Amino acid sequence: TMNGHNVLGLEGVSLYGNNGLMTNSIVQNIDNTYAVSVGEGDRRDGLGTFGVSVTHSLIKNNKDSDAFRVHGSNHIISYNEVKDIEKDAFVDRNHGDFVQWFTNDNNCSMSYDVQNILIENNYVHDAKVQVWYGNNVCQNYGTIVDNIVFRNNVFYKVGMMSQDYGNNFTNLKIYNNVFHTVGYMYYAFCSQRTYSYHAISFGSHSTGVEVKNNIFL
Repeated sequence: TMNGHNVLGLEGVSLYGNNGLMTNSIVQNIDNTYAVSVGEGDRRDGLGTFGVSVTHSLIKNNKDSDAFRVHGSNHIISYNEVKDIEKDAFVDRNHGDFVQWFTNDNNCSMSYDVQNILIENNYVHDAKVQVWYGNNVCQNYGTIVDNIVFRNNVFYKVGMMSQDYGNNFTNLKIYNNVFHTVGYMYYAFCSQRTYSYHAISFGSHSTGVEVKNNIFL
């Protein structure tokens, strides 16, 4: 359990234990690819992290970092605030995301499942981040991305919306979120790369996706 901690200027927090809890904590001034990594697991070895909760915590003043990176199953990210995430214009690396998940590592040499994830009641503002990013590019290895619920979150003055690519997402639910002034203060993360703006986009062969009762301002 991580309760009431102040993590300052390190490489981020990794929560790999089962049934773990991070609450009432602050993670700030991180210069890494993520601020908080929730779960891990290589499905080929039958391993995986489950049941981690991150709640009532503050992620702030980080640079180019994903606020949360999620793997494994049965995790909850709720009632957190994420703010003041900057983009380093002089470093050629990817932009940050509020939440990121992916199923691949080193060309699918390891394959991660991501399932039964609840992301709710978070407030993200004044942050040069994408709302979320996800993929399932290792679906041919049998990886699963299933039952991710994204509800009751508020985004104000964030970088861009969200995208998922790769096949075989199932049961992704996006309910009752507020997206206000999305696209504010954002610029391309690498000078040689371009991309298109979409409110919400999905890859092919995704099933059971529901998007409803969201407000876009």
